[in-house]
Amino acid sequence: MREHARRSSVPIAPVSKLPDTVFDYFAGQILDKLDSTTRAFLLDISLLTRFTVATAQAISTNENAGAILEHMHRHHLFTDRHDGAVPSYQFHPLFREVCLARAMSMISATKLAELAALAGSLVEADGDLNAAAHFYVRAQAWPDLVRLICQNGPAMLALGLNQTLESWIQCVPKEVEDSAPWLRFWQAMARLALDPPASRKIFENCYPKNRS
Repeated sequence: MREHARRSSVPIAPVSKLPDTVFDYFAGQILDKLDSTTRAFLLDISLLTRFTVATAQAISTNENAGAILEHMHRHHLFTDRHDGAVPSYQFHPLFREVCLARAMSMISATKLAELAALAGSLVEADGDLNAAAHFYVRAQAWPDLVRLICQNGPAMLALGLNQTLESWIQCVPKEVEDSAPWLRFWQAMARLALDPPASRKIFENCYPKNRS
């Protein structure tokens, strides 16, 4: 868990404004020349930074995910393959940024949220909890985020991931937090080592709700 929490970074929106010439190159010379099925596949998985064939197929529902990714890798279409027990793929950052920008302009906000929630469940199953939290926030899948926090709070604190745990809790809207008092308990536990007085105050506020 420590390794996943340290290395995971899941940007949800494009991280910078690409120069028009660069954007036009990737979009016009590569993305727009692909067939519509492949292009739709790339837009669907553009939320992901690194992924297996199984994850890409689950997100996109494209049964040819493996063949598409391997074709792009072999033909040097800005797709890296990382060998291992389960091979994974990763797009060049600029190419991914163009795909993500196109996805955000062409795919409805509702579908993007559904894709993000699904991505969260998939990477959570793989043990990448930090990525899962980012996806759940992107999808505003608050019940999933609350469950993630409560299920993994003890292990995260044991690993010294107090700040990560609290950062997840701070993403939860107040109205959701008010209906899930155990979030305050885990926030108090996360604060205990660094700020005991603040932790005690949170404990005092959440204890009456939990006692019942």
